[in-house]
Amino acid sequence: MFLRNPYDFRSLQLLRMETTVQGINNLIITDYGYNRTSPFTVNSFHSNDSYLNAIVLYGKSPLEKDIPVFGHPLLVDKNKWIALDLRQCTKLNKETSIPEIRNQSEFNFAVNRFTLSGLWAVGKGQALHNNSFPMSVYGDWLSSNLTRVFGLGMGDQAKLFILSCLFYSTLFSEVYGQEEKEKFALRIKNFVPFTDTIEEVVGKVDKLDTIDDFCRLAYEVTNNVRLKDLNFVALSNVISKNWFGLNAGEITLVSLVHPPTWVALVYAATSDRGFRNTTIAKIAENRGRRNVGVDFVKEISNLIKTSTGD
Repeated sequence: MFLRNPYDFRSLQLLRMETTVQGINNLIITDYGYNRTSPFTVNSFHSNDSYLNAIVLYGKSPLEKDIPVFGHPLLVDKNKWIALDLRQCTKLNKETSIPEIRNQSEFNFAVNRFTLSGLWAVGKGQALHNNSFPMSVYGDWLSSNLTRVFGLGMGDQAKLFILSCLFYSTLFSEVYGQEEKEKFALRIKNFVPFTDTIEEVVGKVDKLDTIDDFCRLAYEVTNNVRLKDLNFVALSNVISKNWFGLNAGEITLVSLVHPPTWVALVYAATSDRGFRNTTIAKIAENRGRRNVGVDFVKEISNLIKTSTGD
């Protein structure tokens, strides 16, 4: 499963974004010069065969009043832009008309998530998978939540950790075959010392392309009847309150299948004290001992600085 645009995620597909896209196109054509004087501009994203303009909304242009607020990076390939809405975490100074930050933590998270999403959208997402720390936190996140809610044992939790990490790995490739499974088996050994358990779980995975596949396999790899009726709705209820802030519930769900969002969450959880009391932050703290969390923060910080020119 490979998701480039958060709005292609199943829980966001029902949102009608046509008015928003039309409004942003109108802003670009008519009045986007306002953004050139903003302290919040973000560099455009490009690779050898892809280019996206970075469009940032922060409330200075009068035309932005006609654009509904949106909570996720919005990608429109045919117009070659990706947009960020900062209007919920900034405000205009009435005297200077210069945008000011309302909440630094929310602002940093939004910009960092947008930057990682832009890199991901132009094909530079593999850099997000070089460090295994976010994968291990993802594995702990899903397996510990399911274990707690459904009253599972440690053996089942270990199997769900492996399955969760495997599902996370599939999000980085449009095709996930035997070669990718073998690479994963080598990678997961850094976190699970039991080779037999790894082989058992990976061997039971026939198809792992969607959240529905993950829910089905959670029961099949554990053979625990308590997970027999696990589905997307039930999983959503389990994890939806693991973060707080603007659009927290939606962001948490999107992070299930959109690696830039997940990496941005883990980065914020490990580097910003404003999010230290979230469930994800506590899981990351437990997993981040022996400086692996510190190394991850340095790598993502450098990636973001390189991309934004800071």
